[in-house]
Amino acid sequence: MINDILHVGKKNTFVTGRASTAIYLILLSNDIMDKLVLVPANICFAAIYPILYSGNQPLFIDVGDDGNLTYDIVVRTFKSPLASQISAVLLPHMYGNPCADVNLISDYLHQQDILLIEDCALAMGAEVCQQNVGSFGDYAIYSFGYSKTIDIGNGGLIASSRNLDKITDYSNKLNLISEKSISDLKLLSQINRVIRNNEENDLVRFIFDCIPKLYKDAFIYKADEELINAIEFKIKDLSLVIDERRQKQFYYHSKLKKNNHFNIYDFNEGAVPWRFNLLVNPRVKRNLIECMLENRVAVSDWYPVVTRMFGVYDEFPNADKMEKEIINFPVISISYTEIDRICGLINYYFEKIEL
Repeated sequence: MINDILHVGKKNTFVTGRASTAIYLILLSNDIMDKLVLVPANICFAAIYPILYSGNQPLFIDVGDDGNLTYDIVVRTFKSPLASQISAVLLPHMYGNPCADVNLISDYLHQQDILLIEDCALAMGAEVCQQNVGSFGDYAIYSFGYSKTIDIGNGGLIASSRNLDKITDYSNKLNLISEKSISDLKLLSQINRVIRNNEENDLVRFIFDCIPKLYKDAFIYKADEELINAIEFKIKDLSLVIDERRQKQFYYHSKLKKNNHFNIYDFNEGAVPWRFNLLVNPRVKRNLIECMLENRVAVSDWYPVVTRMFGVYDEFPNADKMEKEIINFPVISISYTEIDRICGLINYYFEKIEL
């Protein structure tokens, strides 16, 4: 049933506790260890921990202007001295915007015999190159966590044409999520928000060094029957949710007044917007966020460059630029009246600073 809804041509699916667990199980089941896994610099930090837990290391690379990986950047990396150590690539469709080069990247990696994990956590149901995202990787992974396309607060999914017996065996050895892990996740989220708003220092480095050692059970756990049933039930609503996300993205677009301080993020055709994105002049971005928070607007600035959390201080020009400019607003579980209010606040803010 899930296969029929996803339309990705994968005959096998497996439900996991969360999407990070899916990455962990895929790497383990393919005997990938002591290798490098290629990831974009602006990926969610929760996607990096399973790479570490599986005995591997992330290799961060820059992204294109839209926040997605590009064919040129990937190929350039495979011509570097580190190429022989790369065994897998994690390719997300950022913000629900399909990676335009996914077919080229997929073909290239297959020629190099490199495993491609297509991360559809933010883009379930999106289309690119006349196919649904998830069609191009050796494995496709999905998330049902907070603000994802289908949001039930938790859960992940693996889709593949490969045999998933080893993944099932490894998953059976995992624990279910505990009340302690749920509490830990809330604490980690709070810590991350505080750290994001403070300069890098020795305490920050210590905190992020400790997280992988102490909180594995918060990122790696198996799904119970209740979660599996919830996913199978809610995924039936996928086409309705996609329509709603696209309509509300358009509605935001229609209500905002153009000015020189921001641009609306340009989604590719076939996108399923994760949130409504603005690219704002960095000089006014922080003040705009504070204005939104003061008015109880659910504003965020994801996804930031995560490399510094993992001790990598290289520059990633496009990912850094995206981090400095991006602001996003909800498109699901929000009324059109609330979108009117949010857009009115944004318009008023920019009208005021231009006076």
